[in-house]
Amino acid sequence: MFNFFKFIMKGEVLFAGFLFSSVFKGLFNFPLDLTLMFMILTISTSLIKLFKAPYVSKKTLLPLAIYGSLFLVMLVSYTYSPSQIYAQDKMIKFATITAWSYFGVISLIKDKKALDNFIKGLLFYGSLTIIIVFYNFIKSGVSTIRVGVGEDGGNIIGLGRLSGITAIIIVIKGFYDKPKRIYKLGYFILLAVTIFVLMLTSARMALIALLVSVLMIFPISFKFNLKEIKVSKNMLSLLLLLPLLVVGFFITNVYKHFEVMIKRISVIFTQDGGGASVSSRSNMYDIAIDMWKESPFFGQGIGSYAIRYLGFDNRAYPHNIFMEFLSEIGLVGLILFVALFLIALKPLITVLKRGINSHQVIILMVLIFVLLNVNSSGDINDNRWIFSFLALTYMSPMYSDKEILESKIILRKSA
Repeated sequence: MFNFFKFIMKGEVLFAGFLFSSVFKGLFNFPLDLTLMFMILTISTSLIKLFKAPYVSKKTLLPLAIYGSLFLVMLVSYTYSPSQIYAQDKMIKFATITAWSYFGVISLIKDKKALDNFIKGLLFYGSLTIIIVFYNFIKSGVSTIRVGVGEDGGNIIGLGRLSGITAIIIVIKGFYDKPKRIYKLGYFILLAVTIFVLMLTSARMALIALLVSVLMIFPISFKFNLKEIKVSKNMLSLLLLLPLLVVGFFITNVYKHFEVMIKRISVIFTQDGGGASVSSRSNMYDIAIDMWKESPFFGQGIGSYAIRYLGFDNRAYPHNIFMEFLSEIGLVGLILFVALFLIALKPLITVLKRGINSHQVIILMVLIFVLLNVNSSGDINDNRWIFSFLALTYMSPMYSDKEILESKIILRKSA
């Protein structure tokens, strides 16, 4: 029990709780906002570590400059934005919760051991949320068409995304990593429950993104040369899971609550082109593009999309993070946001050349997962997970296996 308490109080594990708290806090009537609580705890942990070792890595400077410039552009745009209430809310969250989602990674997750604790933390909080939702569903049933957390269905999209990330971690740790058989059985049961909950949410982009991210394991698991093609042994273990997943999807087809998910996905391939939801988003994109054309370089100001779309100052966004940056703070803002991707690209290539381990595979898969999701729902701050996994990708060479890192050091010394 003491070891478990010691584990959940680690800074990296608390940071996992900070990320997923936006979803699971809907399950509890806690007097204090859980996101704020986890943020205070993780910042405190980071400061304690800083006092013990008073230095900041040079790797912090470049992302700090880019992120700081992005916030500065937002701040300047506020002076000409027609929005006041929503604009202030967006800037405050971007400078606090979203900023810590990015820099908390750089501050707390500096090596492979810390990353391992963080991933275990995500698995812990993700699994706990899913088990509670599953238990509530089995115990009392749900009258709503789509299942979420919180009052009146609550956070549906968030639960879908949490389920997708949890499923990715289970797939890698339970099947790609080849654990003992008794653990593999537990992972399989947990995966089945996780997919079950994901299907209940009917969050079709979360399901599609999960399938795409899992497929990304294939190209990174093959090594080609002129004589032969080598397949990772981890990949062969994972292939055994596919027939079971196919059977699982056929079983879910007969369950009435999954009809909504199946219809929402199938309608994408009909003449309607995705139905009312996709049609609505297409209209939102058109508005965002028109706003950008009118003010191409600096946009129409932070929060301005809400005024154009609704006609008054309230929460509204184009459900696409790139369109949101483009319409509100123009090409300058979009370029700075894209720069966060570009600085993560070289470290990712370095990792792929060295040889990617299972922890880094999880980072890559979840990055793809959240990247697909930020193009379909949520505003900039709703999509703060993308900033966390961009930071993890930027830091990814630090998470390489010890023997690889040591071999690189020896080569540098000999050179």
